[in-house]
Formats: sequence, structure tokens, C-alpha cells
Amino acid sequence: MSAVFDTVEEFWSWDDIEIAAQRVNKNSAQHFKLALADYLGVHTQTTIELVPSARFGLEKLLQDQLGERRSVLVPCFNCSVVQESILAAGGITQLYDFSPSPGLFNWEKVIQQADSNTGAIIVTHYFGVPIDLRPIIDYCRTNEILLIEDCAHTLGGKIGSAVAGTLGDVALFSFNHDKPMSLAWGGAILVNNATFSKNNWKEKISVPSVDQELTMLNDFCRAMTARRTAIPKQFRLSEKIFRKLGLRPSSTFGIKPDMGMGQVQAQLGIQCLSRYDAILSSRKKNAERLATNCPGRTWPVGADITPAWLKQKVRFSSIANLTSQAKQFQTQGLRAGNFNWPALLEGVERHHFENSLNVAELWMDVPIHQNIDERHIETFSSSINSMG
Repeated sequence: MSAVFDTVEEFWSWDDIEIAAQRVNKNSAQHFKLALADYLGVHTQTTIELVPSARFGLEKLLQDQLGERRSVLVPCFNCSVVQESILAAGGITQLYDFSPSPGLFNWEKVIQQADSNTGAIIVTHYFGVPIDLRPIIDYCRTNEILLIEDCAHTLGGKIGSAVAGTLGDVALFSFNHDKPMSLAWGGAILVNNATFSKNNWKEKISVPSVDQELTMLNDFCRAMTARRTAIPKQFRLSEKIFRKLGLRPSSTFGIKPDMGMGQVQAQLGIQCLSRYDAILSSRKKNAERLATNCPGRTWPVGADITPAWLKQKVRFSSIANLTSQAKQFQTQGLRAGNFNWPALLEGVERHHFENSLNVAELWMDVPIHQNIDERHIETFSSSINSMG
């Protein structure tokens, strides 16, 4: 495999950033919010707020809304920053498990876990495949429980005819580097129920000047180049030594937690939304090809669900097989592995959440993004099927 592929990759170049910078005006952020609202099919009774990250948005949202009911029901197969945000907001995590089929939930059992202290339920839409949360909507409304859709991995998927993120009270979207629409950093909160919108935290967000933003975007591009160049080299002894000695460019990109989105990002976001359906079409074809080539081993899609694929998940028969195949792929330049997520959230007793533990340990993230074609999918499939 001659090319190098990250698990998820941007669909813009520096030329697009320069175009975005030329289009900047005082209303850029508002125009981006309107474009995002239009893409999601939401109307004037909803509110979209731009935030530094989905993590920031979740923490501030829960600080506003939890009140005396501090417990938050959240899937135990999840990103650790979700739990960190809940705890930072003064909340308490209540964990729930998959049904035997990954990506699906027995909502009656989840509801049985709720009690008088439950103030919110988070539903995570995994890898571009929405979770059907319709069975708990009425329950949450009747019991005044905040229903949060975590759309960090999912932009444009549908539950029936509704776009993911538009059924709950609030939805969180991420624009980080490994998300459906990367804008380097940032996120958005979609508020569908105005009674849950206080926004006491907006003054805590810093907004960069155009010059500052361009510098940060340049740093982001350099970090992504370093990250992707290192994919096939990371297991070499010489590379490990060079990294330890600090002789390799940094492959990490970081900004202050309160750094909000700027005007250039807003204009870049408008460009990306205009081409996003074409990107989704490409990812969809690759995800479905991989599923066809590896029958019974890829991420299930629930009934009445339309995915907006971000990456495909493939099941292995053992941790050893997954680890061996991931190392082989990465040495060849393909960043595949159980990155999201190899461990369950803290506080999990393994025997209580065996379905989620199975996913964490035995399911591999495989890239299916727009820079991968049918030949690559055939190569991936052949290697996966040979490993078992």
C-alpha cells in the first residue's frame, strides 16, 4: 500500500482557507450558523451556538441545566471526555450498556436505571450511524429529563425522516480533526427545546482575530502532516528514538479550552457544507463495500436508520488478531485500530457491561473516507478476512 491514510481526513486544502479568509465579514459566524441550520433542516424556534469544542459545550450545558438532579445516564462505551465534562459540571455518571447487538439499546432497561436524581440522558450516535432514541423521547419529556444527542461522530444521518440531532432537547456537534466535518477545532450546540437554553457561559469564549486564526490553522495543518507522515514509521526503533529525543515535528495540535471559532473557520464551514453530501456519498460507498466484503463483521445499522458514515467498525475474533492486523495496517500506512474506544468509562465493572466491553476490545476502526477508493477497500477486506 503506497499511500498513507489517516482514520479520518479533512476534505479541504490551504487554498480553501485562503478563499475563506477573503470572504470573511462581520456576519461570517451568523452565516455559518444559518448554513448549518439549513443543512440540519431546523427552523427559527431552534438555536445554534458555536462553542470551542463539544466537550466545552457539554460541560457548560450541564452546569446550566442539571439543578438538583445531578445524575446523567450515559453509554459506558464512550469517549472519556464525555465523562470528564459531566464530572466537571458537578454531575454524576450513571452508565448503561448496549444490547447484545452493538449500537443498539434496550431502552426499557435504560429507563429502569433512571431514578429521581436523573437529570439528563445522553445518547451517543456512533461512527456516523444514528441511534434510534424515539422510544425514550416521551419518557424524558414527562419526567423533565434533558435528552442530549451526542452528534460528535454524526452529521447528516437520519432516524426515520428526522436528522440526527433534531429529536432530543439538545445536540452537540464537533469540528475537530477526526470528526465528520473538520474545521481544525470548534463545535456547535443545537437547542431544540428553548426551555433548556440559558447560555450563561457565552462571555467565557475567546474569539481569535483573523491573523491569530490563520496562524492556528497553519499550526493545525503542520500537525496533521506530521501525524500522517508518522503512521507507517511509528513501530520502527529509530522513529521511537527520534520522537523520544524530540527530533520529530509535533503531531499534536492544541489550543486553549476557551478558544472559540473564528470568522475564517465559519467561512470554511460554509464551503464544507456545500460539498458535504458528495463526501457522504463517497464514505457511504466505501462503508457498504467493506460491509459486503466482510459479511457479518461490520457495524450494524438499525431499522429505519440512514447512516452518515464517518468510519467503519470491523469485529475480530480475538484481541491478538485485532492487534496484529492493526500493526500490519499501520506499518503499511493505514491508520486502523480500536481507537474509539479501547476502554470503557471509569467506574465500569466489566461483568456488568459485557456487551460494551466486547466492542471496546474486539472492534477495529477502519477508514472509509473520501480519499480511499474501491481498490483500497478490496485490499483492506482481503487482509481482514484472512486474519479472522
